[in-house]
Amino acid sequence: MAQLTTGRRSPGLTIGKKLALAFGAVLALTIILGAVGLAALTNVTDRVDKADDANRIVKFVLDLRGEEKNYMLRGNPDEAGDVRGLVDSIQAQITESKAQFQSVANDRLMDELADVTTEYAGTFDRYVEIDREAATALAAMETAAREVEGVLEDLRAQQKAQVRDLLDGNASSTIVLEELREADAANRLIKTMLEVRRDEKNYQIRDDVESRDQVLAGVDTLRSGAQALRNGADRTATRQVADAVLAEIEGFETAFRSFVDGRQEQQALRPRLIETARALETAAEGLRADQKTELTTDIDRAWTVMIAVLALAVVVGVLNAVLIGRNIGRPVAGMTEAMGRLARKEWDTVIPGRNRRDEIGQMAAAVAFFKENGQEAERLAEEQKALERQAEADKRAAMNRLADDFEASVGGIIKAVSSAAGTLETTAGDMSRTADDSTSKASAVAAAAEEASANVETVSAAAEELASSISEISRQVSQSSAVAGRATRRVEEVNEQVRGLSDAAEKIGAVVSLITDIAEQTNLLALNATIEAARAGDAGKGFAVVANEVKALAQQTQRATEDISAQITDVQKESLAAVDGIKSIGDVIREVHEITSSIASAVEEQNAATAEIARNVEQAAVGTREVTTNISGVTSAAERASTASDEVLTSVTDLNSNSDTLQAEMVRFLKQVRSA
Repeated sequence: MAQLTTGRRSPGLTIGKKLALAFGAVLALTIILGAVGLAALTNVTDRVDKADDANRIVKFVLDLRGEEKNYMLRGNPDEAGDVRGLVDSIQAQITESKAQFQSVANDRLMDELADVTTEYAGTFDRYVEIDREAATALAAMETAAREVEGVLEDLRAQQKAQVRDLLDGNASSTIVLEELREADAANRLIKTMLEVRRDEKNYQIRDDVESRDQVLAGVDTLRSGAQALRNGADRTATRQVADAVLAEIEGFETAFRSFVDGRQEQQALRPRLIETARALETAAEGLRADQKTELTTDIDRAWTVMIAVLALAVVVGVLNAVLIGRNIGRPVAGMTEAMGRLARKEWDTVIPGRNRRDEIGQMAAAVAFFKENGQEAERLAEEQKALERQAEADKRAAMNRLADDFEASVGGIIKAVSSAAGTLETTAGDMSRTADDSTSKASAVAAAAEEASANVETVSAAAEELASSISEISRQVSQSSAVAGRATRRVEEVNEQVRGLSDAAEKIGAVVSLITDIAEQTNLLALNATIEAARAGDAGKGFAVVANEVKALAQQTQRATEDISAQITDVQKESLAAVDGIKSIGDVIREVHEITSSIASAVEEQNAATAEIARNVEQAAVGTREVTTNISGVTSAAERASTASDEVLTSVTDLNSNSDTLQAEMVRFLKQVRSA
């Protein structure tokens, strides 16, 4: 066999080095592209974080404006706390974001945002402080007004009591009129105080100059009225009330002026607050727009660099493909074709590339070596095939002789076993059919006996249920009879109670008639008093007022007693109707009681008859159960016989099957031996 004698050629630029240079260039460009992309991604990520910070600041500002409007509309202290919390969030975000921004323009925007936020916080805090001062002023006004109304109400009550005492003591009209004048002054002061409170509420709602001036004018009127009351009072108590009113009026005026000053300062602060909030929103939007512009610029710059590097990588890749195809692909394709022809044993094939100094030259030398070895192997194979054909013929003759001897000795034994198994299978089949017939007939008898037993037990159960139902009916009828008896007695008791209610209504009617007579007499007395007071002139005016009040009360009492009398008449009518209805119900319940008593007697007789039927059915059920037990024993014996015959039949069938299998395996074995 030929030896591989390619020898060592002078080293050149191998395929591995060529591929390493080509793909190294592409890999270098890919690394450059990845580095550019990574740097761009890092820059974009940082820019996105900054833009997210700017968006978060814008969101805080927008939420701040919303909460600010809510506080302006409702004045809720909780909403003021929300505004202050958002201001703190904006300041914290500005501090956090400022450490990330590095450009001078961004630092300037962040400083502007911080300054505007600080200015907004101070303005809003002052606005909220004014609201708290206004609430304090409102509370002081409320307290002062209530104190004024309270002392004036006390004064008016004292004056009314004094007038009543003077009228009772037949005092002169001059004294009475003096007391009435002081009471009227107190009433006017209360009226003026209420008007001042109304104008104050209008000023809170409208916040206009007209309402403010009306409040101050009302305060002046109150002060003048209280001073006049003090100057014209003879009693020390009245002068003390006037002094208290004057002191509370001063407190009310001071609180109201403080409230007005706060409102005016808030009106001056509101445009400034809105302007500061808009400046804050503008600065935040400017920061977000700047970050968006810088993000777009960074993305465009990264795309430009990456596209340039990618285009260069594509050009280098195309050049590599052309060079590899020309210097490596074509020689390898020629070598592949030569190897395919050699595989088809075309030994006259010329091996290309034997003069190259790279791996393809080494491959060509190896293929030439395979060509020589292939020619030598083909010659040796022809000699080997001739020897194998002779050995195969000798082996086949020996195997045929062995198969004939085995078939002659074993075939007779298999046939004898198959014949005996067939006879045994016929006998086992007859036994199985006989046992199955016995089992079927015993099962039919057992089924009939079980069905009879089941029917008897069903009748017994039904009889027991019937007896139980009749017992329950008897109990319910007895209970119904007892309930009807109790209902009859209760109806009689209710009838007596309703008669008592009718008698009580008649007594109440008598009392109402007496009250009506008293009211009519009082009305006549009040009329006479009114006439006498008219005759007395001015001295009888107070008495005339009291007489009119008494007359009015008497008329109201008369009308009320008339209404009560009508209601009592209706109660009496309804009581009589109820007595008749209850009597009818009592008659019906007594009839029900008699009917239920008759039903109870009939049910007792039916219960005794049902119990007798149940005992007879139970005896029949005992007999059917004994029959079923005996039939079950016969069925069990027949089933055991059938099972034994089936097992014998199964064993015989398996024996026949195994005999047939053995016969087939012997034939297959002999066939293999003869064909081997």
